Amino acid sequence: MEIKGHLQIVKTKGGEKEVVYDDHNALVTNYKNIIRHCIAGDATHFLDKIRVLKLGADLANTSINQVEYIALTDNEVKLVATFDETSFNDTFDEIYLYSAGGGDFSKVTGLSINKDNQTQLTISWTLKIINQP
Repeated sequence: MEIKGHLQIVKTKGGEKEVVYDDHNALVTNYKNIIRHCIAGDATHFLDKIRVLKLGADLANTSINQVEYIALTDNEVKLVATFDETSFNDTFDEIYLYSAGGGDFSKVTGLSINKDNQTQLTISWTLKIINQP
């Protein structure tokens, strides 16, 4: 089994939406351990947060607030989280999908996305299970 991820980041300011990132992500080496715990029903390892960082330091995190199970034949799940206007005011260069009990699951680095106190970010992280023979 292999997992592919896709991340979309949408900025909303004054009612105007702008997609500022729409591409793949990288899984961290720990992802298999997190999946193993989830399969065993260990709720502490569920994917439950999105973290944003600047120069390796946490700026903010927010809980996953929506889960969409995309058509079963597609083997996909979409996790959605929102950073509201007051969550942080800075430029982040990394974003992580996170499990409170297991740590980082997947990431995107090399970003330069600014969020001010009038901007909301909606993060949509889609994971797809790829069947292998």
